[in-house]
Amino acid sequence: MKRKKLLTVAGSVCLTLVLAALLLPACAPAVEPGTAEIAALQKEVAALEKEVAKLEAAALVPAEVFKWRMQILLGRGEEENMMLNRMSDMIREASDGRLDISNFWAGELIPSKEAFDALTAGTIDLLNSSTGYHFGFFPATLMMQFLPGGMRSPDDAVHLSLSEEWHFVEILRDAYAEYGAYYVGPNGVGAYKYDVMLTEPIERLDDLGELKIRSYGMTSELLAMTGAGMVYLPAEEIYTSVATGVVDGATWTSYAGCAAMKYHEIMKYYVELPGTRGIIGNGNLAYPPAWDALPDDLKLVLSYYSDWIDGQCTQKFALSDKIWKEKMQEEWGVTIITLNEEDTEKWLAIGRDYWKVIAANSPRSREWIEYIAEWMKWRGYLEPDWTLD
Repeated sequence: MKRKKLLTVAGSVCLTLVLAALLLPACAPAVEPGTAEIAALQKEVAALEKEVAKLEAAALVPAEVFKWRMQILLGRGEEENMMLNRMSDMIREASDGRLDISNFWAGELIPSKEAFDALTAGTIDLLNSSTGYHFGFFPATLMMQFLPGGMRSPDDAVHLSLSEEWHFVEILRDAYAEYGAYYVGPNGVGAYKYDVMLTEPIERLDDLGELKIRSYGMTSELLAMTGAGMVYLPAEEIYTSVATGVVDGATWTSYAGCAAMKYHEIMKYYVELPGTRGIIGNGNLAYPPAWDALPDDLKLVLSYYSDWIDGQCTQKFALSDKIWKEKMQEEWGVTIITLNEEDTEKWLAIGRDYWKVIAANSPRSREWIEYIAEWMKWRGYLEPDWTLD
């Protein structure tokens, strides 16, 4: 196809030159073409033939193929994984096979705890991960899982993260660069809400203090402030740990995520936690030298379909919780527990107090909280004269 186009262009140019030579006598007094004019025309044709030959040769050189490996945050069977598989398939198709991404589930290549280090070392090229997993070395990411009482809906998170006025994704991208990773884009801005499932019921918030719960990031920090014993376990270890009594409960996201993790098989009590709507949770991170090696058109393809998966996740997860909640209650025998008014206020007060704790983690944490607070003032969620101090 490329060769045909090149020959067509070259032929058109040559035809134009020939026609110009033939029509010249009709536009001017008849003059016999001299040797110099003929030689010049022949020279131009010869130069064109050389250019065509170069272009043909270049077209015959096989395009470089970039084979990447991506480890995914979630376990096999998660709906988001199916969408990430689709993303890789569409990238392969759109790039004519030049960017070929192989997907691996949580723990298949590298233990989840070591995945970010593996990415920055170049062991893998692409990592689908959660900002909440990176709190240990990058404290400001804690609030990306969610800022207690911050986002009220998926639309809020989308506006803060992706609008031209605020575009928090760009701030996150610049920050991750300092830790040796290129932030390609999020998966499900505002899609996730964070609740907890338990193997036994609770009547009051204080009852959590008697339990050991698997969690991570912001949810873990807040639950710890209720007195609960907190344990971090990677995705691949959660089900077995709950089933064998190592922990009494676990968080993931909300109804859709917990259902995908099959929590309902081993935990029959679902506690709704108010004010826990996420901002930017999961996302795709690339190894910078691998990203830099991609031609610009492949960077565009990867970025485009990463954005596509973000929109898909937001729609599917943020809007499907009602369906999964009904299924849990009606088919799987799960009891839904909501906090009473007193415990709700207590939980939200824990969250508001925790803003100062987050801000003290690092200068960037404080800067980000103040930035989000300005957005919340603009949105009408905070008083105009509110300050962190």
